[in-house]
Amino acid sequence: MAFPIDANPVLAHMLIDGVMTDVTDDIRGSNESINITRGRRDIMGRMPPTTCDFMLNNGGELAADRGKYTDDNPLSPYFEKLPLYTQFRLVIPAAADGYFYAPGYDRPNYFVSADKAQLDITGDIDIMAEIDPASWFVPVRDMENSNRDRTIIMSKSGDTSTQFSWAFSISTYGQLCFTFSPTGNAGAGLTSNSASVPVATGRLAVRVTFDVNNGLGGYTSSFYTAPTIDGTWTLLSQTVNTTFGAAPIFSGTGNLEIGSGWGGTGLFTGWHTWSGKIYATRIYNGFFGSGGTLVAEANFRALGVGTEVFADGLGNTFTQLGTGSYVTSDAVRFWGELESLPQEWDSTGKDMYVRVHAADLIQRLQTSQTPLASPIYQNRIALNPKGYWTFQDGAGSTWASAASPNTKAASVKFVTFKADDDLPGSDGAAQFQNGGAFIRGEPRITSITGTASMLWFFKMGTLPVTTVQVISGQVTGSSTVKWWRLETDGSSFTIRAFAPDGTSLLTSSYLTGGVDMRNWISMRIELTTSGANIAWALAWVEVGASNFLGGSGTIAGSVGRFVGFTVNGSSNNTDMFIAHVVLDTATTSFVNDDFYNAANAYIGELFGDRYRRLCEQEGIVPELDGWYYETAPVGRQRVDTVLNNLYDGAAVDGGILVGSRRRGNALTYITRSRIGIAPKVTTLQHDTGSQLAATPKPTRDSNGVMNDITVSRPGGGSSRQVITSGRYGTDSIGTVLGGGEFNVATDEQTATIAGELASLGTDPGARFPNIMVMLQRQETLFASTIAQQLLTADVGRWLEITNMPAGQKPGPVEQLIQGYQETLSNKDFTLNFNGTSYTFWRNYLSNFSIARAQATATTCGAANSTATSLTFTTAAGSARWATAADLLGGVFVSFAIMIAGEMMTLTNVTSTTNVQTATVVRSVNGVVKSIPAGSPVTIYRITTAGR
Repeated sequence: MAFPIDANPVLAHMLIDGVMTDVTDDIRGSNESINITRGRRDIMGRMPPTTCDFMLNNGGELAADRGKYTDDNPLSPYFEKLPLYTQFRLVIPAAADGYFYAPGYDRPNYFVSADKAQLDITGDIDIMAEIDPASWFVPVRDMENSNRDRTIIMSKSGDTSTQFSWAFSISTYGQLCFTFSPTGNAGAGLTSNSASVPVATGRLAVRVTFDVNNGLGGYTSSFYTAPTIDGTWTLLSQTVNTTFGAAPIFSGTGNLEIGSGWGGTGLFTGWHTWSGKIYATRIYNGFFGSGGTLVAEANFRALGVGTEVFADGLGNTFTQLGTGSYVTSDAVRFWGELESLPQEWDSTGKDMYVRVHAADLIQRLQTSQTPLASPIYQNRIALNPKGYWTFQDGAGSTWASAASPNTKAASVKFVTFKADDDLPGSDGAAQFQNGGAFIRGEPRITSITGTASMLWFFKMGTLPVTTVQVISGQVTGSSTVKWWRLETDGSSFTIRAFAPDGTSLLTSSYLTGGVDMRNWISMRIELTTSGANIAWALAWVEVGASNFLGGSGTIAGSVGRFVGFTVNGSSNNTDMFIAHVVLDTATTSFVNDDFYNAANAYIGELFGDRYRRLCEQEGIVPELDGWYYETAPVGRQRVDTVLNNLYDGAAVDGGILVGSRRRGNALTYITRSRIGIAPKVTTLQHDTGSQLAATPKPTRDSNGVMNDITVSRPGGGSSRQVITSGRYGTDSIGTVLGGGEFNVATDEQTATIAGELASLGTDPGARFPNIMVMLQRQETLFASTIAQQLLTADVGRWLEITNMPAGQKPGPVEQLIQGYQETLSNKDFTLNFNGTSYTFWRNYLSNFSIARAQATATTCGAANSTATSLTFTTAAGSARWATAADLLGGVFVSFAIMIAGEMMTLTNVTSTTNVQTATVVRSVNGVVKSIPAGSPVTIYRITTAGR
């Protein structure tokens, strides 16, 4: 099979016996096609699996050739090597450039080349990169303590105090930054910044030249942009510095890194490792075009998918480090798993074929209904404890099952299981029924290591009025101690030790430190050898808090080992709850973030962190399209499937979770913020010589319409948002209810989500469910620039249609891609996008755009069709429009506004009163008209750096 001619074949590979095996020649193409379906057909609901369907030849004239793809055919070369879930990949090699991709969380994901003499440039240097970052305006993680964050494109840096040479990065202001040090001390280094890169930029080549001695007693930094790294370069800005004198670059021992700093780090607080795509990089000793020498080049555009090591032909070998990043391409049209291979043949038995159905990882994950284990269990079992009882048994259980292998269940009496569900990190707990209740368990411990530990969770239904026993641990092998016991009177904890004859060896009491025992408490007793003594340590923490409390001391004797535990009820302790008892011969991980976060079920964890953690825990590659620290905090990690937990968090953050098309066994999460700042994929013209293969049909229906929204938190509060005005407000169309329960971390988040859903539900923009292009047509011919752009189009990106016919809403029409259908055959390459209005997804570009723009703004007076200076007024009590002086860095970013149906570009705003003067570019959408006084001024296109 070939498209559209033999020079550009579709390549198909199956992972057979551990090798990506070429099966291209067996795909039928003469009368059949490959059909890929990705995304959803509307704006609501979860993203279904991406699917790929095609026909595979399975035989020929000779009997020996038949049944090649029949897994249980003994004569097949693939006999018993083609099980379901075999990985399948579809690539069009000539379709798009390769790139190095790194996800948006700070991890050591980068390419590195070892330091060598040719890279130790101390004089003039010229650095280039062709990139498509997750954001050209790097969001600030901590506005109170930092006024600039950066993401590193590449650097040469070792120890930041002694071996720092230089770093090329992008800043919060959308500026290119070149940081260097003449001494190797980055803290004493210097930084030059460019003007801001245009906010709507996607893929772009950037460049910095650094003249260490400009002849004026200083140095000069010049910044450039170009469509590609091959040029042509346009000067963005130039900084001539004469304050610090000439500044040679330090010749350090640091490696050359692409996408990070010293050893895969971000170098400094607020500096982040790379997020997004890097297509190519180059470094010159001297200046390109002026006698400079190319000393390093990483051309990812020409590399194959999955490349981990390559040489640049200049003496440098680049090696990929980290599991989250990799080399891939938008030429990869599908990467999934074989879901169905039904065998078929004609009446002669000679024409044999398989109708293959493949799907991405979402399909397998939604098929599995196995829930994740509770967070506390995951945290504890990873330590391989010698004795562990979770007390998460079913309500009808008559014992407490052991979680540790080869361990007996604990015996119980007058104990109720599944009695409580408010220990966040657990899937239930046990409760005493009366004072005669008891629990007894024995671990599999047989060795004495010099360390013994006991950990448990408990709470009191009723605070005791006198001292009661909480738990006792029996010891053997100790020269002095037989029992360790923890007691409480409701206001203090007492640790006690007893000799075999019952003699008290230790009584040490501590106030609880303000913890309320009617809430869940985690406690640990740890015993270690200290010469001829036992060093004991008691520690506790209230679940949900991070302030660990405790006490410690020593008594004479040897540690021994725990051989059992007992929890006894009494007349003063009739309703205690217990969960997760652990006995071990090793130091128990307790006083750390991992433990208390797991105990609290990771409530308040950023979804970007949860997404990465759960995926890696389940062996899934997590692609994070955006920045993890921009994602929303989420609520309790549920005891549910991994997919449902991920969908939970995606709903809270407002982004899109979908299977990856760039890599196998991977998921992609596109953050809400990334969708808002995503650059336009392409512009499709709807006019003579239309780039559309079929007439688009805008659809206005009730799909997704809602104007009365109530959002609640599980077991918590709720918020309601009602839109009364506008074309889809309750005053116009009546009440349409929406909302639901969202697993947020705080009640306050319900108000944010309710407001966003109300905005989404009342967005008047039409959706275009069929935006069809054919890459075999001259207007969008395969390998043309627009075809290359279309191949990057994916779920969560947007495109626009211009030059709409008369009688339709003035363009451009902007559509968020919710999904698409892709058809490949010998003669055809069709992409049919399903779009919905992109208007809702735009947010304000926090801190450096018009974050205060108000819908209440109106024009003060009438204006003719060519006036470029307009006056706006905002209603009393409303915030005025921001000026450049109000914005972070003093940078005013142009954006689009709509007045009376005419789109304009707002390039500046002046005055700090409620009457302001705006400079505009008129008739951007082709509408030419006079503007009446009092016309509403609304934001049309603006982007975001955070939800």
